[in-house]
Amino acid sequence: MLVQNLKNPAYIDLVLGDIEKLPTKLSEVGKLAGPFSRWIKKQNVKNEEKLSLKILRKENFIEALVEISLQSF
Repeated sequence: MLVQNLKNPAYIDLVLGDIEKLPTKLSEVGKLAGPFSRWIKKQNVKNEEKLSLKILRKENFIEALVEISLQSF
């Protein structure tokens, strides 16, 4: 979703102010977020909701995910 939003000038103005601030904003969020493992535990994710490693390791996984995302808009 972030990639899609970066194409929207209104989103950039509202959230970032300037696209050049993206790395700084991401690092600020990262400092507050804590470990990913803690987030997963809080979510109480069940195995059936997780993607299998086979799917995650597919060579074109990200490209397919982006394509699906683009089709929904």
